[in-house]
Amino acid sequence: MKKIQTQILEDHSNDANRSGEGAAIQLRDGSLFLVYGSFRGGGDASPAKLVSRRSNDSGRTWSQPELFFMPEPGWTNAMSVSLLRLQDDRLAALFLVKLNPETCVPYWMTSDDEAASWSDPVRIVANDGYYVVNNDRLVQLTDGRILVPYAFSPRLADCGLPLSGCLISDDTGKSWRHGKQEIKVLPENYYLPENVVADATPALRLFGFGKVCTQEPGVIELTNGRIMMWARSNGGCAYAAYSSDRGDTWTPYTVLCKTPMANGPATIKRVPGTNRLAMLHNDRSGVPFGDPTFQWRTPLATSISDDEGATWLPHEPLLGDDSHNYCYYSMCFFDEKCLITTYESADFRQENGVIARRNLRSLRIIVVDNCWW
Repeated sequence: MKKIQTQILEDHSNDANRSGEGAAIQLRDGSLFLVYGSFRGGGDASPAKLVSRRSNDSGRTWSQPELFFMPEPGWTNAMSVSLLRLQDDRLAALFLVKLNPETCVPYWMTSDDEAASWSDPVRIVANDGYYVVNNDRLVQLTDGRILVPYAFSPRLADCGLPLSGCLISDDTGKSWRHGKQEIKVLPENYYLPENVVADATPALRLFGFGKVCTQEPGVIELTNGRIMMWARSNGGCAYAAYSSDRGDTWTPYTVLCKTPMANGPATIKRVPGTNRLAMLHNDRSGVPFGDPTFQWRTPLATSISDDEGATWLPHEPLLGDDSHNYCYYSMCFFDEKCLITTYESADFRQENGVIARRNLRSLRIIVVDNCWW
């Protein structure tokens, strides 16, 4: 069996709460350390704290949740965590704190004792506004530079067309600055999916009015030293840009691949010991763009690239059951295996009797062998 096991770690299929947007890391004793958001309510502005769990058996069983970070009184919530082992062997944690409904900013902590204790949380941007940094996005380049990819809007109301960029640290997190450039996809680089509904007028308004937007970026270092930044879009595909100066400036966004994708973020990581990139995403092939179900975040699909992201080949889905949506993934490679976390949706009946899907619900984990990729 290449897919070793999968389980629901936090089940919210029958309540109004949610758990997810987490990240995991392997500790020096071989155990796994997982942190994720625990919400009281289903919205992005619902109260939320970060909790942690540990596994001593490769993700089969987990300890009970323990508090990892609690927002201060008056703050809205904390969410969307990344974990990374730095080159100096410390652990780093990055997460979002929503200070109020209009101000969402990233915070940083480190541990030098394998997650037994953590430094005081430090806000790494001075300005207000709405930063979106997805879970499991923190990256340290081979030369030591740390990148935090973000989408930024001065106000929550402007989040429809945010700008993508990177926060940069060259001193292992002691100080931070913004990269020299922020970008969004330009109309001349829009890519229209090949399969579009017969009455495409409503769907094509996005393109005609310049409303295709790139959100929730991630970054990865390529073997030639360039940095690839990718982002989801509401236009039926993912986009990618490239940096030759370690995350400061970027080429224009162009289509990442022609695979139709829902407006949910992909996650891309390199399979250890290989030149292969693995991508988790939602493949909507066979569903015409503009169909009401096109934006369903299902299945939990995978694609692989053996040419540094220039081309992508569909691979076996991790979760092919399209009766649920899956989103906000994390990937933790350990001991020739990979631990994956994802939200799993729950259906609910609306006031008009129509069944809808609530994306952000239960926390599912999956463990696969690395050779599966």
